[in-house]
Amino acid sequence: MRVTRLTEGQIEEASGLLRRAFFDYPVWTWLASDERQRRDVMPWFMGMSLRYGMLAGEAHGAGDPLLGVAIWDPPGHLDSDFDPDGTKTGWNEMPQRMGAEFTARFDAMIETQRPVRARVSRGAPIWYLPWLGVEPAAQRTGAGSALLRTMFARTDASGVPCMLETENAANVPYYERHGFVVAESGTLPLGGPGFWTMRREAQAV
Repeated sequence: MRVTRLTEGQIEEASGLLRRAFFDYPVWTWLASDERQRRDVMPWFMGMSLRYGMLAGEAHGAGDPLLGVAIWDPPGHLDSDFDPDGTKTGWNEMPQRMGAEFTARFDAMIETQRPVRARVSRGAPIWYLPWLGVEPAAQRTGAGSALLRTMFARTDASGVPCMLETENAANVPYYERHGFVVAESGTLPLGGPGFWTMRREAQAV
């Protein structure tokens, strides 16, 4: 399956895919428990995340039309001040668009997971995968695996590991099949779901 870098013109298509892929995801039903709110706010949030990925890292798509989307943060980006006031990507609009309860839970999630990521990265360069979503109707077609393999070809060649988080226990075996192992786990505050932070070492080419 062909994997390419996403363009500005694909943001609407890609954000719609991510909304459908994550609509009933545990962290999203916690962040925005009302289905109507999720339908309203997720397209903007996903579009903003895609723009962030395009500016600060990489955003990839599998298939045409899109069947899967991945957003990657490059080594060193987790500790950077790329967009301190949020104006480059639109993060500064989140409280107004998402509401106070969503924003408070989102901030609590970030503060809980940030030190875990720091420990799992071990202070060394690492690629971080904040988003990997597949069109629900295209599950098990290989779109997610194609997106992962495309990046692994580069990370393995350069000797740089990868890490990610999932808030869905069912995803852990999937990522384990792709070489990730659970490095740490925990539970999000304010009644949030569990999460698993996973790391994949670079493989010998």
